Amino acid sequence: MSNQRVFLSYSYQDREKVDRIAHELQSNNIDIWYDQQDLDVGSNWNEKIRYQIESSDTVIIFLSKNFLSSEWSQRELWQALSESEKRNINIIPVTLERVKIPSDLSGFLILNLGNSEAALQKLIHKIKTIPEITFDHFTPFEFEKFVGDFLREYGFANIKHQGVESDRGFDFKAEYKSKTPFGTIQIQHWLVEVKFYRHERFSINSIQQLLEYKRHLLPADIKLLLVTNSILTSVVESYLNDFQKIENTQIEVIDGLLLKKLVAKRKRLLDKYFQI
Repeated sequence: MSNQRVFLSYSYQDREKVDRIAHELQSNNIDIWYDQQDLDVGSNWNEKIRYQIESSDTVIIFLSKNFLSSEWSQRELWQALSESEKRNINIIPVTLERVKIPSDLSGFLILNLGNSEAALQKLIHKIKTIPEITFDHFTPFEFEKFVGDFLREYGFANIKHQGVESDRGFDFKAEYKSKTPFGTIQIQHWLVEVKFYRHERFSINSIQQLLEYKRHLLPADIKLLLVTNSILTSVVESYLNDFQKIENTQIEVIDGLLLKKLVAKRKRLLDKYFQI
């Protein structure tokens, strides 16, 4: 049985379709939970669903007209998104039919399931892929090279590796182009710091150092990105949030959990670095 625990969020009116998919997931050794009977309205719903979502690693959202018109399904969606903000659980939205995607899910990769066997196999692969992604085989130099490719895959341009010549500890300079609502091209300038840890946990000193650079040495329009294979502790997250509120400055952080999810969306990275 897979170490991943998967919660299925669906409308009870789509029960027949979801039963078929659930059976296929179980036959592929995926540990799933979904409520197989219509829940009564009341406090038990909140407690039961919240517990199941909080104890899951992945939540699959089965989007349909029934789901989008159901108050209870919308509550499940809200609960899943709320939990994902706390601990970066994996959310996989799939469509059972042609529907308008909720704005809350616009940033997610949507899988069109329908009745396609190929799409179902793709869903199974997606569930199993994230636990298999590991950064343990990298050396620090190889991890930096991987991060450079990762930045390209996510639309960064003019990426320059600073290497040992950097006097501020940043590993990459990069640009990101986007359009304003009026069609004007806007160029953001980024400094990227890469932190690779073999065994130890992420150090709060790394965050403190970057924030000091941002506050005292860097122009206000320079954006900072920290990419690490380690997992941010609650202490680091709390410190970062408090500092950014007080200083009105921002640093984007991609830790090991989020990095796995972003890599899983890019086939070229999977093929080149992880052979999954």
